This record gives sequence, C-alpha cells and structure tokens, in this order.
Amino acid sequence: MAVIDVQNGGKLKLLVLTDPKTKKPHTVVNDKTTESNYRRGGSFFLYPWVGRLRSEELDLPGKKIKLDPPIKDANGYSIHGYYTKSTRKIVQKAENILELTAEPSYKPNDEHFPNFCEKFILEEDRLRIENVFEGDSTKKYPLYFAYGYHPYFSFEGKKVDDLVLKTNLHQLVELDPKTNLPVLTDGKLTYDKVETIIKDGEPIKAELNHLFFFDESKAGDQEPLFKLIDPVEKVGVEIVSNIANERKNVNLCYWQIFTLPDRTSIAIEPMTSPADSFNIEFPKHVVTLKDENDFKDANWEIRIINV
Repeated sequence: MAVIDVQNGGKLKLLVLTDPKTKKPHTVVNDKTTESNYRRGGSFFLYPWVGRLRSEELDLPGKKIKLDPPIKDANGYSIHGYYTKSTRKIVQKAENILELTAEPSYKPNDEHFPNFCEKFILEEDRLRIENVFEGDSTKKYPLYFAYGYHPYFSFEGKKVDDLVLKTNLHQLVELDPKTNLPVLTDGKLTYDKVETIIKDGEPIKAELNHLFFFDESKAGDQEPLFKLIDPVEKVGVEIVSNIANERKNVNLCYWQIFTLPDRTSIAIEPMTSPADSFNIEFPKHVVTLKDENDFKDANWEIRIINV
C-alpha cells in the first residue's frame, strides 16, 4: 500500500510492503509530520537543485537565473528546490500506477528548467519511481538541473540505533558541518573512505548527516544501493537506483544520509548531484538537456527484503 499526497508535493506519506518470503507486511515509510515540520518525514521530490545552494543567482554560461526559493535553511541557503510542497497534476492513474507532473500554474523559471514527470509503480514487495525530464520549444537551451528524493525510512517500534546500515557506495564527500555544503579543495570535491562512518554489521549509533558517492568506474554490474536492516526481525528495506536492464540515462550516484535527532527514522536520499552542484566544476555535477529533442530519464526503487 502507498499513500501519495498529490496536493502537497506528490509526497509519499505511507508505504507498506510485504516480505515475499514470510508474507508479513512492513511499514517502511510512515509520515507523521505536521505543517511545521513537513520536511522531516515521508518522501518528497528535490528539483531543479538538491541540497543547498550558496547563492540565489545561478551565473551560468550565456545566462543568469535569479531564483526565488520557497524555503531556506537556518543559514539562509536555498534548499531542496521548488517542488517539495507544490500541487501536482495527475497524468495517469491506474490500480497500481500514478503518474504526476507539475501543475501548469506553478512552474518557476520555467524557461530555464526541463518539464518533469514522476511515475510511481507499486508491487507487493516494492515501489518503483521513474522520472522523465524533457524540453519544449519555449525553453532557453541548454538546460541544466539536478534532482533527487528525500525519503525517511523506519521500522515500526524500532529506533535507528536498533538497525544496521549497509551500502556498496565507494566514497564519502566531505561536508562543512556548519553549512552542509561540500568542502572543496582547489575547487573540487573532497573525498574520504566510507568505512570511517559505516561499520559493516554494526548498529547505527552515530549521528549521520553525510554524503556518499557511487563511482561507476569501480562498479562493474552493481547498482548503487543502501540496505536498512532490522537484525532481530531479519527484514530490511533496500533502496536501489540506476536499476539494471531498465531504460535510463541519468545516474543517481550521490546519496545523502541523515538521522533525525529523535532517532525514529533515517533519510536515505538518492540524487544526481551533490549540494551546490551548479557552483562546483560546472557542468560536471549537473544534468544537461541540449535542445528540445533531448530528454533524460532515471529510476529508483524501494524494496522489502528478507535477510
């Protein structure tokens, strides 16, 4: 079962998946937030930037884009893009499929960013999210963007401290603890070892607010993934992107991991880019649409697994 709030950002408010082996249902996303803490639960869409931006003006080759961000963090940085709470237009609705796009009345800076569609496909043991980005004749090309999702996961009755986190991502991106922006060395991202944060098989005891990177040159046939495991119940939730054998040409290779202070849930966020991607080695860390015939697509999945 999945509950998606079309009036509020297409937010995934509830997700219950069934273990294919035991046939037991598990609630893995359960949004209990209110208006005051809306972005501390559920799962919401990040676009056309992810994380924070250092400036409200994007100074790009051949154009300057003045942003009017709907939300800012405590440091005054624009955060999470335009669409975390905006109303969606339903493109398709079937028994287990819901396809959404932006409401035509709300498309800020529309000439500078692609049109998007989100498609949710529910099966007994998984939820697939497919995304397509495309242009039209009204746009000012080339178009640049970043996107991702901000889902919070939990198991009923368990604290984060009871759970184990596993991943196959290769590196940590160093973040400034005061701003949560990437630390740059000679204008480039700074990396560290994943093992400094995640200890294989050990419960999550640390406070996490870390950015991980999946290096495709080292990946072989692997898909980037995180597993959140309840070792007592022998069940886990697996979050996977760049799904093999599926149509896609955008990779969600940066993942932000964040634990809430009350330790009730953990955000595991697949993204195309690091925070402030428009200002780091541009255009290396953003996605580009060349012209109105170009398009980009990507996918990711939430699966229940028996361990």
